[in-house]
Amino acid sequence: MKNDQEPAVPPKPIEPMIEPAQESADLDIANRSLADALRISFSILRYAMLLLAIFFVFSGWFRVSEGEVVIRSRFGAISGEPGREILKPGGPYFAFPAPVDEVIRVPTTVQRVTLDNAFWFATNPQFAGRGLDEMPIPQGGLVPARDGFLLTGDQNIVHARWTVTYQVNEDDALEFISNVTDLDHAQALVQQAAEQGIVQVVSRSVADDFIRGQVDRSGIRRTMQGVLDSLNSGITVTEVLLRQPTPPLSVRPAFLEVGQAESERAQKIEGAERDRTRTHNEVAGAGFRPLSYALDLYESARRLEDGDLETKSAEWIRRLMDGEPAGAVLGEYIAGLPEDERPLNADELLTADRIGGRVSEIINQAKSYRTMIVAQLRSEADTFRQLLPMYEESPDLVRERLWRDTRERILSGDVEAFYLPDDPGKTLLLEFNRDPAVRRAREQQRLMQSNPQRSQP
Repeated sequence: MKNDQEPAVPPKPIEPMIEPAQESADLDIANRSLADALRISFSILRYAMLLLAIFFVFSGWFRVSEGEVVIRSRFGAISGEPGREILKPGGPYFAFPAPVDEVIRVPTTVQRVTLDNAFWFATNPQFAGRGLDEMPIPQGGLVPARDGFLLTGDQNIVHARWTVTYQVNEDDALEFISNVTDLDHAQALVQQAAEQGIVQVVSRSVADDFIRGQVDRSGIRRTMQGVLDSLNSGITVTEVLLRQPTPPLSVRPAFLEVGQAESERAQKIEGAERDRTRTHNEVAGAGFRPLSYALDLYESARRLEDGDLETKSAEWIRRLMDGEPAGAVLGEYIAGLPEDERPLNADELLTADRIGGRVSEIINQAKSYRTMIVAQLRSEADTFRQLLPMYEESPDLVRERLWRDTRERILSGDVEAFYLPDDPGKTLLLEFNRDPAVRRAREQQRLMQSNPQRSQP
């Protein structure tokens, strides 16, 4: 059966019918929304630009801290009035932000350069941190391409490590920036100048002095400063320090033995000086120097047969030993000497204290003994004058009295008496050792006198 019907066609959607007035209203709403959005965006952009402008202006203000100075450059050229290009610590200062202006800060604090390898022998890393005496002696000697060393004026080889300190002065910062530019270049420049100065000065030194640390560090600093000044670097070398001076390890023990011997020698000399001073003080006290000077003058006058000076120096010695001050005794003589003959310690001689020590004690004892002898002789003379008239009248009586007084004086005290028999034919044995019984009795008597309570029952 034939189907004569046409295929079914889907119906078309029904389009809404929009009126022209409705469409115009929708467009107005969209335009207003877009206008509001643009207005808000422009407002935000305007405020952002204002904030950026404010930040741009205020970002150019800066301060300079202690220990540095600042130099401003504008488009690569140093800016500022002549003589005022360097900005000292303080502020605030203003500079336009980069790329218009550039703020260059120059440290003025002390910087340090260490030369640990330039003049030091190569070491195995496994021995790092060990002392010099613990390091093995390298075989085959020093290799110039590997080991660093210095040559001294007496043709010896030495090693050392160095530390150099330097700084840029505030007034020289402009030269520093113009010719050195930064601290990295400054470190390399100072190291090269230090190596040059060290080589020159050490080449005029002696190895023994160098190993003891006696090197002309001021000469090294002057040589370094001359090199840096010739380059207008603006760098000032403040100090050169020598660290770990040593001979090569192969000869180090021999050098140490020499140093030890010299140290012992210096200690012995110092000890001898101390003993000399102590002995002088014990003998003559603090006034030993003028007395020694007067004695030297006396001996010199005797050798030269200068009778006048010998007499004067003998008188000076007597006056000094009598306790007169050195200034009053020697002042006129020393003042009259020519400048080249005057003793170097003239002021010390003339201001020294009076004679003391054992010399003073001996002199005082001698004076006391003289006083005692004079008094004794005067007493004996007085006694003689008193006994003379009596002796002229009764000589036997006076003689007997003097004999009795003498015998009592001899036999008094701790004396043992020995009596001889009248018969000359008898044999006499004398025991010169003290009688133990008598000695014990006298010791007991002495103890009882010193402690009366022991004698009581």
